[in-house]
Amino acid sequence: WHFFKVPEGVSLEAAATIPVAFATAWFALIKRAQIGAGEDVLIHGGAGGVGLAAIQFAKLAGSRVLATASSEERRAIARAMGADLTYDSRQERFAEAIQTALGGVDVVLNSLAGPAMVASFRLVKPFGRFVELGKRDYLDNTQLGLRPFVRNIAYYGVDLDELLAHDRPMVEAMMATISAQFAEGTLKPLPYRVFEGEDVGTAFRLMQASEHVGKIVVKPSKLASRSITDLAFQAKPGAYLIVGGTSGLGFATARWLASKGATTLVLASRRGRVEDEFEADIAVLRGHGITVSVETLDVSDRASVEALIGRINAEHGPLRGVIHAAVLLDDGMISSLTPERLRAVLKPKIDGARHLAAATEGQPLDFFVVYSSATTVIGSPGQGAYVAANAWLEGFARERRQQGKPALAIGWGAISDVGIIARDKQLGRRLRRTTGVVGISSTESLAHLGRLLVLGSEVGPMQFYTNISPGAAAEKLRLVNSPAFAGLGLARREEDGEQEGDLVTAIEGKSRNEAIAIIVGALKREISHILRMPEEQIDVSRPLGELGLDSLMALELQLSIERLCGTDVPLVGAGDRRLGDIAAVIHTSLGGGGDEDVPDANANIAIAMSGLHGGEVSAEEAEAVARKLKVAGGRRGT
Repeated sequence: WHFFKVPEGVSLEAAATIPVAFATAWFALIKRAQIGAGEDVLIHGGAGGVGLAAIQFAKLAGSRVLATASSEERRAIARAMGADLTYDSRQERFAEAIQTALGGVDVVLNSLAGPAMVASFRLVKPFGRFVELGKRDYLDNTQLGLRPFVRNIAYYGVDLDELLAHDRPMVEAMMATISAQFAEGTLKPLPYRVFEGEDVGTAFRLMQASEHVGKIVVKPSKLASRSITDLAFQAKPGAYLIVGGTSGLGFATARWLASKGATTLVLASRRGRVEDEFEADIAVLRGHGITVSVETLDVSDRASVEALIGRINAEHGPLRGVIHAAVLLDDGMISSLTPERLRAVLKPKIDGARHLAAATEGQPLDFFVVYSSATTVIGSPGQGAYVAANAWLEGFARERRQQGKPALAIGWGAISDVGIIARDKQLGRRLRRTTGVVGISSTESLAHLGRLLVLGSEVGPMQFYTNISPGAAAEKLRLVNSPAFAGLGLARREEDGEQEGDLVTAIEGKSRNEAIAIIVGALKREISHILRMPEEQIDVSRPLGELGLDSLMALELQLSIERLCGTDVPLVGAGDRRLGDIAAVIHTSLGGGGDEDVPDANANIAIAMSGLHGGEVSAEEAEAVARKLKVAGGRRGT
């Protein structure tokens, strides 16, 4: 990570346009090309972020700027920002025009690939410099002849990621220079368009369509921008009560409160003791001077609650905050619930909240938090009583807030690292399969709680925090099919022919070649949707990058594959791979491969051995070599 102070006189939004674009342009033109007065500098992508920054550096150096762009509108933007001459970047039209008018250029800042890159390289005059920003030709291993270099041409490859990773002093010196130029007013921030955090989807679609100029800046939402460092529980003397605080998320909450400065914690539960795995944590907290009191409490008994609140006030000072995290589960279908089973589940949450509210009436509480569950809006098969109890808590929080009292009900999703799901991994898998709910960590969850507590009455009394994976399971939820959640892309598209896990079923029992053909067909449908092009136009023999798949689209493809397969398949470098390659990776990830691959391998080995020895090789000889190679490869982990 690298952090730099925002230059004087530059807003935060404008500062967001500086780091990548200006650092890349400075390193390429100033450090590497060492541009000077009177030189001709060709800047491809002149209306893009790096291009616009490069124009400023070139003009400051006294160079003449030639810029290319793909449309007249974008060329006009480049001219408005200082370009002296502009050209069409498509189909190498710029090269002939520049050669005819100027005979060549001194410096090329290149971001074009293929024939356009070669045409740009040919424009470099003797003693000129060619600076490559793109990666396509590196990955394609594009060939350049050495003959032009006899003219003392210098070729530089620039990758800002490499610089950031390996030369911190250079990065710091570069950013200090750039910041000083902004403070002096010799550099200006790029044009930018601001989106609120809630509109990040629109921002990504705009970038994907290349319809923006300069930079797109996304501001954090009001909730995300509030820092939990604003919480300072040590500022007021008093105690904090966590009911259900001796285990699971309740105990994680106690630790979190202590980390935010709470000095007195009262952990109450029916058992009256912390779980064995947390004993060491209690000792650590006490070793740091934090008072931790563990109490036995039946929160459904009003007299017991009142007695405990009285002791807290007498022994630890005023009660400052209450977190009601008590829970009792008794899963079963609604048809099998008896009044006794239903009451047993409802009592800790409903009676407990009532009794805590009554016993703390008039107390100077900073917060009164009840832990609900996202199941009240998502649903959870077999947990009707639990869902009902949490739904009541939400109404309870709304009523308290209407009365001007502190209240927050937060509906948690599946907490993955503490509590019930951490102990029962099968339950977590069942939730994902039936509802699409994916686990979230207690650390992440409590950080969100901190932001809610900072905002206080600025947010509503009922909040939810969960993670729902896109797919067929999520599609069944009425919640994600409502207009309020339409933009999240959680539900399956109507035109999708496959659902989560369907691809697994479709290739079951098929040979490797048949399975890969099925997977390729599914991928073509997904890519057709992502690229907005007919399936028949998708050439499976070309790398996806040549079809127009960029990094954002590759992420979208990854999510689609996860939905189709029900598993995570890494797609590193997807733009440089063909559909068949990706299909083979997916097939292997789904458990494909094995002995059925051996005949193909044997055939290849037989061909290779025939070529070496000049004669026929038997199937038995090839198979023996294949086995040895397979064993050797396995030993090497390849």
